[in-house]
Amino acid sequence: MREELLRLLGDFPKRPPSAEVRVIAEDELDDHIRQLVRYEAEEGETINAYLLRPKTGKSDSAAPRPGILAIHPHAGEFAYGKSEVVGLRQDKRTSHYGLELVKRGFVVLAPDLLGFEERRPSATEAERNYSLEGFHYERMIYFDRLLTGSTLQAKYLSDLAAALDVLEGLPDVDGGRLGTIGHSLGGQEALWLAMYDGRVRAAVCSCGVSTYRSVMEDRYIHNFPFYVPNLLASGDMDDFLTDVAPRGLFISAGVRDLSFPVRGAMAIDRALSATYEKLGAAERYRFVAFDGGHDFPDSIKSQAYDWLEQELNART
Repeated sequence: MREELLRLLGDFPKRPPSAEVRVIAEDELDDHIRQLVRYEAEEGETINAYLLRPKTGKSDSAAPRPGILAIHPHAGEFAYGKSEVVGLRQDKRTSHYGLELVKRGFVVLAPDLLGFEERRPSATEAERNYSLEGFHYERMIYFDRLLTGSTLQAKYLSDLAAALDVLEGLPDVDGGRLGTIGHSLGGQEALWLAMYDGRVRAAVCSCGVSTYRSVMEDRYIHNFPFYVPNLLASGDMDDFLTDVAPRGLFISAGVRDLSFPVRGAMAIDRALSATYEKLGAAERYRFVAFDGGHDFPDSIKSQAYDWLEQELNART
């Protein structure tokens, strides 16, 4: 199924052979250090990301820590990306999972996806050309890739794999213990990355997945990377996601989510439960349906963080 996905996604950008990271700025906070770092995603294109590192005390082990790639949501708010997940946007505590995980001892990398925060045209450029602003720019970069034999999903995956390259290469990160987490678009991309890149040992998806057929039946419109041409001719997410097993998966879904229909999420749960059970890895998969909407409530986040600690052996 992974090979079929790669065929559907089209051409991928060429990543640099090594991940060279430059620190742009650094802030020392009470319990962690926050760095703004820059690295190359493909030739001639760099990405800025926040790197969060726990502070170490005299009693802390010098052993490398697990690394987490924290992927931001969408919500149509293109001015925000990486800043949201590291706690710099105070009105969106739901998305502070990067900040909350560094407090649990993980090293966390939070990049901007293309089209968000620092990876979008300037206000001056957008004022001169409305196609370079917000939703219009997202639509443009989606169609640009279709015209060249690729997809926006392929670009997102390539950029996220480059972020894994960065995490894997850090001296204080155990490259064999990499995980990813995200809400909404971030959860969607966490699952796609787990399907694409075998280095993801554990992935957490909050309100970011349903079957494509359920989304179509309920007449919802989604983010542009969601749409991969001709995907349904080969399968749906309840087919493709089974390829992740037996690596760790945690999926939460709100029963009143109006973006990702819960009945599609439950169809995926049935397929994944059967696959993990068949492989003798039932403990590595968890699905939680909660009484709520498109949200990542504290009670679900706490379960997800505990599960990540268990999967990545992060308990001290």
